Amino acid sequence: MEVTHGGPLPEVRTLLLESTGPVFSSGHDFNDFHEAPAAEQRRVLEMCADVNALLAEVPQVSVAAVSGACVAGGAQLAASCDLVIARDDARFCLPGVRTGGFCHTPAVAVGARVAPRKALELALLASDVDAVEAERIGLANSVVPSAEWASAVEQTVNQLARTFSKSVADGKRTFYRQAAAPALRDRYAVATDTMVDMFSSPAYQESMAAFLRRKE
Repeated sequence: MEVTHGGPLPEVRTLLLESTGPVFSSGHDFNDFHEAPAAEQRRVLEMCADVNALLAEVPQVSVAAVSGACVAGGAQLAASCDLVIARDDARFCLPGVRTGGFCHTPAVAVGARVAPRKALELALLASDVDAVEAERIGLANSVVPSAEWASAVEQTVNQLARTFSKSVADGKRTFYRQAAAPALRDRYAVATDTMVDMFSSPAYQESMAAFLRRKE
């Protein structure tokens, strides 16, 4: 499936990012990248930034199913998703300083999910973060034992697909917009505008009328 600035196909209700192997993602392959011209390096990094930004911009909820190593650009990709379900063997890391560099762009996505001071610590120390710690600091939503992980991922994705609607898409968009607003009252203003629009939409009014009838 191709995801572009227009978003994925309208019939797509949820996005699932998962690995077919034991590692979620080890990030960029630097075998050739570090010798490429600066223009090519910039092109690749900007393309990666675009992909990660799109995960927040598309209306569908994105889920990262993380198992094994999730490092550097892989951690960036997982952090860019709306939800992260970690298997109990998942390991997150920003390892750039280990090779004399720094995980500049991965730290952008990770820093949007965890406290800034913690994100900087992860980038400065290149420490491995296990799944339990990742959940504690907000890098993962949940940790699931290996034997139950695939089922938990499927259950979550199916639930998101069942409940996906314009209201959900608006909710995701509004959440990120209000989170980026500079002050508390600005955040409430963003959320209030969307909520008023929701109350006046025919789909919501029909759904609410059906709900109230069931309560009678």
